[in-house]
Amino acid sequence: MSEQKKSVRTPISGKMYALSVHMKYGEVLHIEGVNKEEKDNYMALCKANDGGMILEDRYEVRHLLSQDIAKVSVVPYDKSYERVWHPLKKMVFSESTIRRTTFSALIKAFFLLALVAVVAVLGMKVIDGTILDVFFDGTLFSETLAQVMDYIGLIFKYLFFLMILLGVLDMLLGLRNNFPINQDGSDEIDQPILGNIIIIGIFGIVCLIASGIIGKMLLIL
Repeated sequence: MSEQKKSVRTPISGKMYALSVHMKYGEVLHIEGVNKEEKDNYMALCKANDGGMILEDRYEVRHLLSQDIAKVSVVPYDKSYERVWHPLKKMVFSESTIRRTTFSALIKAFFLLALVAVVAVLGMKVIDGTILDVFFDGTLFSETLAQVMDYIGLIFKYLFFLMILLGVLDMLLGLRNNFPINQDGSDEIDQPILGNIIIIGIFGIVCLIASGIIGKMLLIL
């Protein structure tokens, strides 16, 4: 039987606790904004042989029975964590809305367009009859390579800027995700937003290093 996850929010006052209530039939209730007294009540209910508690949120009212609870895990936190650090964690570690295949497709498009740029420049040399001179004249070869790099650099700037925009959008959309403060019992995240950030960073670094190496070659030529 697949697990169902439910997040419940209660009024906030003072130091807070995030609970993961594991039911014996597989469901996990994520309860946030619980004060110490409420937290102790949940813990006592878990340990009791017979008892119950009414759990109410904006969607439903439930009657929790002690015999249905397998365990309760607790994570303490404060308002600073809730307002600042937890939203940041959601923007980085929650499930990505923009799938990784989108960024992979943009990287593939870059290499394809870079190849098109090379073919276009060489094609122009064929048309004006200087294609052989490119390979035997060091100065002309350097100029041609510089021209190719200018086109590739322009392609990189546009695609990399698009990837950054998508990455920022993905992070902002992450704020809407269900990402409990207490992650105990949560489903494993398949494609976290962090993975897209890493892909964008690696792509940018590799391209900049390659551009630097080719730039030094042009200076030598």
